[in-house]
Amino acid sequence: MQRFLQPTPHSVTDALCDALPDFRKAYFADAIAPEEYEEYGPVALFRESFEDAWRNALSLIADMRGATR
Repeated sequence: MQRFLQPTPHSVTDALCDALPDFRKAYFADAIAPEEYEEYGPVALFRESFEDAWRNALSLIADMRGATR
């Protein structure tokens, strides 16, 4: 059987949970409260990246509109 399909040993998930608090929040259902979600590291990173890209897109559109006038 392929290694990819093997279940992860509990010792590995336990070590990750001990070493990385955010791993525990991501790995277990209900490990993060709804009010924590907005400021949860990966969510905040995605939101900030999206907002930066959106601002860049709006700026590019404004520049392109200015060039056609």
